[in-house]
Amino acid sequence: MALLWTDGFDIYGSNDGEIETSLSARGYTYGNIIVIDDTGRLSGSSLKITTAYAPIVSPDLGTTNATIACGVAFKTDTASPSNNDDGAIIAFTDGTNTIGLEVTTNGNITINVGGSILDTSSNTITTDTWHFLEWKFTVGANEAYLVKIDGDTWISGNGDTQDGSATYYNQFKLRNVTGYSTPDFWYDDLYIMDATGNTNNDLIGDSKIITIQPDGDDSCNFATLSTGTDHYALVDDDPFDGDSTYVEDGTTGNRDVFTYENTSDANSIYGISIITAGKRTDTDALNIRTFTSSGSTNATGANYALEASYASGLEILEEDPDTSSAWTASGVNSAKFGFEIV
Repeated sequence: MALLWTDGFDIYGSNDGEIETSLSARGYTYGNIIVIDDTGRLSGSSLKITTAYAPIVSPDLGTTNATIACGVAFKTDTASPSNNDDGAIIAFTDGTNTIGLEVTTNGNITINVGGSILDTSSNTITTDTWHFLEWKFTVGANEAYLVKIDGDTWISGNGDTQDGSATYYNQFKLRNVTGYSTPDFWYDDLYIMDATGNTNNDLIGDSKIITIQPDGDDSCNFATLSTGTDHYALVDDDPFDGDSTYVEDGTTGNRDVFTYENTSDANSIYGISIITAGKRTDTDALNIRTFTSSGSTNATGANYALEASYASGLEILEEDPDTSSAWTASGVNSAKFGFEIV
């Protein structure tokens, strides 16, 4: 699988408690002040990071591949960070070693490898304007790197992209700035890929994340509902609401499958990210997996173990299991998605 992570930052809520709970459930760690702006780049919401010591750090992306390809929409309110410190847009780390893209005091983009500047763009960004950034690099002493802004190449070449002993980077950070209150950064429409697999292992151009929610019950047999009779209404969290609404079961083979909102705003579809948050309510081990029904084909995802606290499982389907080809909007609209006990 080459598509590792996506986020449109659309269902994280608006107040501090909602945002922090939702980010934690997705597996992120974070600093002080994170804001969900109700105005996204094209639609929905965006993520705003607005204070010192406040990078967002992803969970382990599950890759040991040396090549990363990513895209993210971003904007910043100033190209002159405090104390002339460069502001990092996005960085990748193995937990110790780091490579990042930064905005300089003049608005140029630089590649920073472990504190040393590898390359700098001659172009400068426009403040308070959304840009779509794409970045591809391979870790090594003399490897290729490429940075595009709004479809144009700003930086390219070969050089030392290896910080320390790193052979891969398996986490990303947003706004990797330490100790300074400016600049603010906004983010939307994020994707992360590596070079494994046969699809989605290269830059894909300006793209967007469309978030859809369950809107009806298809085939549901989870036994316990927090309230009411509609299963979908208890799992369509916006934002994530913990124990306020839920479905519960512990019987192997039981599943809840839902219809979803239609999308008419999708052309080329590079993949579907199915995000399921859950926890176990007893000491016994319990595994769940995603369940997808498309046309005449049913497909299940990888098993993942529920913990004592809420956490999210991520299953990415780059192809429609019914056609073994890229998803179409009509295929997504007719498919059903859910989860089952295993």
